[in-house]
Amino acid sequence: MPQPHPHPHWEERLALKNEPIDGEHQLQVDLVNALEDVLERGRPREEAEDILRQLDDFSNMHFMSEELMMRFHSYPELHAHADEHRQLLEHLRTLREQFARDDIPLTLETIRSLRRWLGAHIRTMDRKLAEHINQGKVGPEAEPH
Repeated sequence: MPQPHPHPHWEERLALKNEPIDGEHQLQVDLVNALEDVLERGRPREEAEDILRQLDDFSNMHFMSEELMMRFHSYPELHAHADEHRQLLEHLRTLREQFARDDIPLTLETIRSLRRWLGAHIRTMDRKLAEHINQGKVGPEAEPH
């Protein structure tokens, strides 16, 4: 698997000043970069499938981690934030399934769309979460719907 460049699309404006979250976001960006690299270099489709699987698996783990933090910190926007996570995971899984069946090609525009979604999510939803966490509020677990 090609090694991504050290965070070429990681921007300081994505940093939330929360090391665990920032580190996981950087890994998500690295996986998107690796996927873009595979496509640009015309590497075998199995490499793209493997990276898509890793991105899906890692994003699922990362979102579960964030949602646990939201519960721990009694984050009032937990449900809206978690809904956005679910939407991306559904999109990734659909993309993986369609690509594996050869129903759709994986294009650079698709990858760039993933990057835009990730950047927008970090700059908006995750920034609000980090600000809430940085206020130091903890409390009873929020009740799920």
